[in-house]
Amino acid sequence: MIGRGKRGIFVAVLPHPGPLPLGEGATSTALVPSGRSTLARGGLRSSLSKRERAGVRESAGFVSIVILFATAFSSLAASVGALVDDRLAVERVYYAKQKDAKQPFEQAVPRSVIERRVQQELLKERVLQRVYAVTVGADQVQAEVERIRRSSMNPQMLREIQEALAGSPARFADTVAKPLVVDRVLRARFEADAAPQNARRQEADALRAKLLAAKPADRAALLAGREDTREITWKLGAKPKADVASARPVAPGSRDSYFAELPAEMQRVLAAQLQQPGDVSAVFGADSHFAISVATSRTPETLTVQAVELPHLTFDDWLTAQARTNP
Repeated sequence: MIGRGKRGIFVAVLPHPGPLPLGEGATSTALVPSGRSTLARGGLRSSLSKRERAGVRESAGFVSIVILFATAFSSLAASVGALVDDRLAVERVYYAKQKDAKQPFEQAVPRSVIERRVQQELLKERVLQRVYAVTVGADQVQAEVERIRRSSMNPQMLREIQEALAGSPARFADTVAKPLVVDRVLRARFEADAAPQNARRQEADALRAKLLAAKPADRAALLAGREDTREITWKLGAKPKADVASARPVAPGSRDSYFAELPAEMQRVLAAQLQQPGDVSAVFGADSHFAISVATSRTPETLTVQAVELPHLTFDDWLTAQARTNP
């Protein structure tokens, strides 16, 4: 058994499976009558010195720990293997329903692909526990099972999946429901956490400082050639009623973009900061990126800027990085 104490990790060492030298650890049942201890009754004793006996004890303890971890790893591997087997059984049901499926299932869905998927799901569970100290409980998994049953658009397929898992509620929960809960909870935690985006925010702040340190006439040129930079022209003034009534979506940065379409706070800050060419805006945080604008032209009718949009760290990229620290 492995646990954690006040001073770190502790390991409950299992008894050594093989006989140790006489007089060390467990006595040899081949030489000791039932109910009799050689150590307690002055029987056979070890001829080893104290230093040699200490070495034997250390070696025995080390071997026991190695065997313990090997056993734990073997159990983990067996558990992962069972998850892979069950996921393959589920995928087989899905595959059988595909009308254009012509390849044998084993070729279309190799086991190696499912193994990687299962390992990814287990990684998400580890990251959720270690980064956010959150463990998905049995009640959450059961609630997800009930949700799947209630909202299934194909009850017949759902029954076939359950049959493929030998009708086991536990296997269905572990294979189908739990990965969904873990993914949903982890993504929600990531989206609500500012820490993963700190590096990108610092990059945006550093870029703004660099722009402010340059001469106003040179600032737009500093952004030339950047793939994350684009030119935007906003029409100033009120949006015409004809456009307000139109249901046609307007792409940001298009010739029909209106300054009045921006959030009120962003309008207030940009209007104050971008008065003339070379002016630099504050860093704005959006749902998917950090933005900085450098004015290149301003007239009574329009405001044109070079807009830098530094994309946020995506969930998938963050998870890939976590794989290196949460093996």
